[in-house]
Amino acid sequence: MISVVVPAYNEERTIEECFKRIYSVLKDSGYEFEVLLEQDGSSDQTPHIIEELSRKFENVEAISFPERRGKGFGIRKCLERVRGDIIVLIDADLEYPPEKIPEMVEIISNGEADIVVARRVNSRRCFVRSFLSSIYRFILLVLFGKNFHDPQSGLKAVKREVIDEIWPIASDGFEIDAEILIKAHNNGFKISYVPIKYAYRGESKVSVLKDPLKMLSSLIKWRLYGG
Repeated sequence: MISVVVPAYNEERTIEECFKRIYSVLKDSGYEFEVLLEQDGSSDQTPHIIEELSRKFENVEAISFPERRGKGFGIRKCLERVRGDIIVLIDADLEYPPEKIPEMVEIISNGEADIVVARRVNSRRCFVRSFLSSIYRFILLVLFGKNFHDPQSGLKAVKREVIDEIWPIASDGFEIDAEILIKAHNNGFKISYVPIKYAYRGESKVSVLKDPLKMLSSLIKWRLYGG
């Protein structure tokens, strides 16, 4: 069974299209599946949209929190409820192609990897974000001796056993992506990558001032006290 977790924050323009592409791909794949649509603190129509989708489609659950708690918080709450053998995490902003999900799931199903990360190969983000991303990868390499290639990718598939082994996950923010990879690596799980065409929409929710500092602080903590 496949569980797809879609965290969203003020994504009224993209969440429905993103969901329908995910749902279509999963129906065509032949897998049993569920979709968890999560939002916390959205000030637009995102909460209403995901509620409507959960009523119209089978195997879809809408999870809402009134206050903004962060991407990591939303993912953690969904991970507490998923039932699948393979868990897919995908951002709701349509920057990542849902059509890649079956390929990523197959890699895990065939025993080739425990985690599959969608690696952005044609990223055209602004210079500042690209530079910070490069610095972040370098710090990860220095601290943990592993090149994670694209640690902040918003699309990954994870075997359920990985989540069970690395639980509890602590992150409330964007650092959750790196936390999953670091802890999985430290526990001996195999990480693989698939290239994707990345459609940067120029509206990242990541703050170039606050979030990198929080992410760096988390990396240092995981290195000192174990991941």
